[in-house]
Amino acid sequence: MIHLFRIAQEATHNVVKHAAASHIEVSLGFVDKMLQLVIEDDGRGISSSKGREKGLGLRIMTYRAGLIGGELKVEQAAKGGTRIVCLVPMEKLKGPATATV
Repeated sequence: MIHLFRIAQEATHNVVKHAAASHIEVSLGFVDKMLQLVIEDDGRGISSSKGREKGLGLRIMTYRAGLIGGELKVEQAAKGGTRIVCLVPMEKLKGPATATV
């Protein structure tokens, strides 16, 4: 799905541009009949909810997640950075990629 790719692309771009992180981890898998994309870094993190609302990149990622029937969560990572999670219900996935996953 191109939207998941673009969400991962935007999130990693934000890490490189803003987070001053030394590590970033991107994972894609299935959890409880949901496709889960996680981007986590050990950078500065997002300091406040106001900062989240202003960022055009975060709004676009949220919009893209909604287009595919998913939900985007932005939270503090365990190591102090940022963790972005996109969850998409399996029934929302369409096309031949679903059969091969």
